[in-house]
Amino acid sequence: MLLGPLDVTLGGQDTEIVIDKNLIISFHRTLRVPDDNEQHALPPGLGRFPLFNVQAFKANLPQDMVEKGGMLLPMYQREAMWISFNSNAVHAAQPYAIRVFVGGVNGITGEPMVPDMSTLLKARNGVPIKQDYVVVPPQPWLDGVAVAPGEHSGSLT
Repeated sequence: MLLGPLDVTLGGQDTEIVIDKNLIISFHRTLRVPDDNEQHALPPGLGRFPLFNVQAFKANLPQDMVEKGGMLLPMYQREAMWISFNSNAVHAAQPYAIRVFVGGVNGITGEPMVPDMSTLLKARNGVPIKQDYVVVPPQPWLDGVAVAPGEHSGSLT
């Protein structure tokens, strides 16, 4: 149950999102893991991505992005990242439900952000709804995502 508006600020020298002075979300640069169905060691961390307010770059961004607002991070196509969730309250009375979208696709279920014919048909035919969010705490990080229903990527790209 949402208790009211969330207080969202930038912290950590503009490398983390701080919510209600309790939840810290940061985006960590790393190397891509080959998508070859093999087990791979975790790649090294290469520091945090800097975060920027969309409004500061509104003259150079697409209008729909400016209208959505929020924050952005610069990332090359060859890069990957993992997201860390750190809550000051290990056993928070009110945990956070966080939905992660990558390129318009829900990173947990692989379903599109905007419903399409496939999602409408699933709903109409009674296909059970999947959990499309992570709960923090206890979820400490997210290092792979669904890119389509049933398809997963080993890193956020």
